[in-house]
Amino acid sequence: MSETEKMEVDKREEKAEGKGEQNGEGEEEEEDMAEDEYEVEKILKRRMNEKGVIFLYVKWRGWDSKWNTWEPEESMEEVEHYEVFLKNFEEKRYLKPGSKGATLKGFDRGFQVEQIESAKVEDGKHFFFVKWADVDDISEWVPAEDADVCCPQKVIAFYEKHIKWSMTPNPIPRSAENKI
Repeated sequence: MSETEKMEVDKREEKAEGKGEQNGEGEEEEEDMAEDEYEVEKILKRRMNEKGVIFLYVKWRGWDSKWNTWEPEESMEEVEHYEVFLKNFEEKRYLKPGSKGATLKGFDRGFQVEQIESAKVEDGKHFFFVKWADVDDISEWVPAEDADVCCPQKVIAFYEKHIKWSMTPNPIPRSAENKI
């Protein structure tokens, strides 16, 4: 959870604590409330960061979708929804993009990026064509904003490889040429 989300949850817990004490129910209601507030409704997505740490995108029961959070996989392994999610995830992750039942795209597949092969701009958005590590037959276009978060070093390496540097010592900017 982000700091803002934690502060909002803390405020709600304080309100709940106040209500429990006014009703004379005290700590028992407080404990029940805390347990109910953090019950997993569904695991929606799975992502792996550049360091190989896996995170699951969780929808919390009784909370609006704006409160969905990325949680470390190891903290979700005991949750009953984890096994169902993992089974569905493994069935769909190797399906080629565009094939029947292929609902996972890009970094949601949980693969590591081997390299970025190309880039494009489509409808004002930037995309990278990535080759996934340890997967021979799946390469696909992913949003650059996702790549910036999930594999920043690969993005930097791509730009360094494809940028055209001026070899002139002390080049004069075009706007300054007219002033000379």
